[in-house]
Amino acid sequence: MQRTKENAADYRYFPDPDIPPFHPLQIAGNISLPELPSQKRKRFNEEYFLSFSDAKILTDDKELANFTEKVMSELVEWLDSMPESENKAENVPQKISRLAGAWLTSKLLGILKEKNMSIIDVRFSAENFAELIALIYNNKVNGTNAYKILLIMVGLEVDKDPTHILEEKGWGQVSDSGQIESIVDDVIKNYPDLVAQVKAGKDTVIKFLIGMVMKASEGSADPKIVEEILRKKLV
Repeated sequence: MQRTKENAADYRYFPDPDIPPFHPLQIAGNISLPELPSQKRKRFNEEYFLSFSDAKILTDDKELANFTEKVMSELVEWLDSMPESENKAENVPQKISRLAGAWLTSKLLGILKEKNMSIIDVRFSAENFAELIALIYNNKVNGTNAYKILLIMVGLEVDKDPTHILEEKGWGQVSDSGQIESIVDDVIKNYPDLVAQVKAGKDTVIKFLIGMVMKASEGSADPKIVEEILRKKLV
């Protein structure tokens, strides 16, 4: 009858003195596991105040997620450089973070898709993208011209400061009421029929006149001031 082997001693196993004991649970406890996409989405929502839909878009691609993190880090540094009274204003971090998220998901990704590019193809830094967001937030450039600047940044083979592009093109937002009023007067003169409709109570037409002023100013006029002046003159 064959003898039954029941444990390691029966098999004459000998421990190797050069191999330390293996404790898988201890090893697992010392390993830092990579952040899962679901965890990253949750963190982007909580830490950067992004909507869940924007957070999902920005975390679906690892390179895009890393770029987003760098942009947000640069914006934090920019906020820290602001006077404390301005930085502590209600909802400032939330507003600028959401602005950045919107420009990343809609404007930047839209351009990249149109050009059949990915985030790894762009030559501009997260720092300069964050600077563009800060320019928009501070009303230094309006959305139309900011988009033009972004198009140039995507198309360049070298990284270029958006402020320099803004100055070179003369696309800074004009907030001078006198300068804008002069353009408004020209538009009112050139579109008498539409002006009459606005005065007769057709308020929706004023949007067309605002568009004509923006076109005449090459997108540089502050649209809020444009509408304010038009309404003052016509409504």
